[in-house]
Parts: sequence; C-alpha cells; structure tokens
Amino acid sequence: MIPERARRLADFLYDATVLARERGLSYFEGRVAMLAAAELMAVAPHVTGIGEEKYDALALAIIERAARNLKHFPRIVCLCGSPRHAAEMQQAYFLETMAGKIVLAPVCQPLDITRDAVITLEELQQRKIELADEVLVVDAGGDLGDSTIREVEHAVKLGRPVRYWSRGEVGHCATAPRQAAALACGAGGVQ
Repeated sequence: MIPERARRLADFLYDATVLARERGLSYFEGRVAMLAAAELMAVAPHVTGIGEEKYDALALAIIERAARNLKHFPRIVCLCGSPRHAAEMQQAYFLETMAGKIVLAPVCQPLDITRDAVITLEELQQRKIELADEVLVVDAGGDLGDSTIREVEHAVKLGRPVRYWSRGEVGHCATAPRQAAALACGAGGVQ
C-alpha cells in the first residue's frame, strides 16, 4: 500500500514540477518537488507497516525540508548583453557576485567567429536564462542588439524579472549594497 501511495505522490510531484517550470519557476525552484519525490520513492520500501497517516506526515516533512533547503540557495542571475561591453559585463559579474548571487554570463566571443558558432552560443545563452532566477541586461549606454532583445523577450516569456545596467539596477542585495560593491572593484559605480 505505501509503495503505491509513494508512486502516486511522486507522479503528482513530477506533474507539479512540470507545470511549475511551464509557469516560469527557476530551475532550482522547479526541482524542489522533484527532489522530494525522489526521496519519497527511496524511503517508501523501508516504511511499510507505518500506516498511511504516518507516511503522509513523513512525506510532508520531506517536502518541507526540500523547500527549506531551497531558501538557502543563492539566487542565480544571468547577464545578457553585447560582447562590445565586455568591461561593463566584467564589472556587473563582480557586483552581482558581491551581492551574493551566482552569476551566469555570456561568452565574450571574438567578433570574427562563424555563424554556426554564434547560433550555438545564442542557444546556450537561452538555456542559461532558463536556469536563472532573474536577468541583468548589461546595456551600457542603452545599447540593445537583436540577440539581446531576443534574450530579454525569452526571459519575459519565462516570467523572469529583468533589470538593466543603464538604469543602475546592478548589485542589489541587503548584504552588499551597490555602492559598497562598486567601491570594492574600484569603479565609480552605476548612477
């Protein structure tokens, strides 16, 4: 009885995870239910004879622990922008890291690469956006190219918050204010 109940619960959690991903939850948020489902399936054969009520309490405890662990995972930010702004991209990478975030950044490729290589890099950037909790567009001077516009559109479609370098929306975190992080890297900061 309990293994069958565990399978049904795991199926439910898997379906909930798929739905959550379709609605724009980040990679790690969407994985809480998957981790809980996997753990429930692993313990099911060992908890026979405890009764459905105790099993349900155990399942709830596992799900709550997975959610609690997620709260302590740093937010993930994906940087988007043109390779022409490599210096600003490096500064944004530093400021976001100092704000306690995991930073995913595009490859600042040379301008003379093949079209196939560009397509591959753009596809990888789309996957990075899917992994992220939020996006920071490094648009020095308000410059947005076609690729960056597509990346922003993808992020918006996924429901990711989008911030902009040109608006000074970089390095936001209570533990490392933007001004302190800017001073730490020797920059005047983003106004």
